Amino acid sequence: EFNPRSSLKLVSDILSGALDQFTITKTAKNKSGLTRLDLKPKAENGYIRALQLTITSNSQTVRSADYCDFQNNSVSIAFDSLISLAPADSGLFNIDLKKNEELIDLRP
Repeated sequence: EFNPRSSLKLVSDILSGALDQFTITKTAKNKSGLTRLDLKPKAENGYIRALQLTITSNSQTVRSADYCDFQNNSVSIAFDSLISLAPADSGLFNIDLKKNEELIDLRP
């Protein structure tokens, strides 16, 4: 799906472990305690074409993610120190428009 928020959604999916739209194609463990996972998206024409994750083998913490998008742009994301956050209130992003109010989307 060509959604302008696809790369941000990917980061969210990585951090939450929601990677069911990918298939693991290769794994490699090194001596420094890191495991590299190569993942291929199940959808052929998606925004993300290839994804590689590096995780700490013992804690299963994501250390980095590298991906290639549909335009062959390569992106590397390093996670230095991750902290757990409480879930946001489900109504946080709900917009309650009053009568005669208009929501204007200023995204390009």
